[in-house]
Amino acid sequence: MAKNTNYVSDATLFINDLVQKRPYLREQQETLRKTWWDKEEQEVVTESQLDKENINPDSYAYFSYPQE
Repeated sequence: MAKNTNYVSDATLFINDLVQKRPYLREQQETLRKTWWDKEEQEVVTESQLDKENINPDSYAYFSYPQE
């Protein structure tokens, strides 16, 4: 069975139309992605730092048993 390479979904048409009408969206999207995902080297917490600060959780996470 041959693939239909001419098909374009409604979602793809919508996104393409939106980007065509508002070209600044791509730049804004990249800027906002960098805000949340791209971290400076000093901001990245290493695994050894996490191990030092590790706190052992209770055996049951949803509530604590009363202390005796």
